[in-house]
Amino acid sequence: MAKRSRRIQVRRGLSDAERRALVRKWRRWAGVAFSQLNDLLVRHETFTQLRDIVKRNPKTTAPAYFVNWMVTNYVCAATVGIRRLCDHGARAGSLGLLLRDIVQHPGVLRRSRDRRAISAREVRADRRALRAATDRIKLLVNKRVAHADKHGSIRRLPTYDDLDRAFEVLDRLTAKYLNLVAGSGWITCKLERQYDWHDVLTFPWITSADE
Repeated sequence: MAKRSRRIQVRRGLSDAERRALVRKWRRWAGVAFSQLNDLLVRHETFTQLRDIVKRNPKTTAPAYFVNWMVTNYVCAATVGIRRLCDHGARAGSLGLLLRDIVQHPGVLRRSRDRRAISAREVRADRRALRAATDRIKLLVNKRVAHADKHGSIRRLPTYDDLDRAFEVLDRLTAKYLNLVAGSGWITCKLERQYDWHDVLTFPWITSADE
């Protein structure tokens, strides 16, 4: 079977109406990516803080089943979410698809402060940075999470540091391109929550009445 080409077909000579339609589409995609990433970043923060709590209190790991269950659920959700944000599917509305589409239509996206077009070289560099930070995680999802593959098919499993790095790059690039297509001023996609999630851990989950 012939290998599918990864080259992007560049389209030029668009009308003003086509350019405006593209920017509206990109703004919609960037908004979807922002919303999905905000949810993932909040969950990532919760998991990181919960992991620190567990480390400080060894009693929470005896027996280990409950903690392992939480870790497994989080890792599956986080890695699938990262893959979704990098997906190139025609209806994904993801950061990966957004960057690919911008490269495919050079000269359409411009910086609002001076109306200078974003160079394809800059966007391609951002795509490479995204792939470098997420490829190992996407491989894990494809081989272990979404499909049952042989355990030897992955030479090195991603680590928590790899997850941190992936979220860092996703956050930086999603905020950057949301600002470019929508003229907003976001520096991060993680919104500050208006509650303290730790409250649920400050009282027993099982009371004497339940025993």
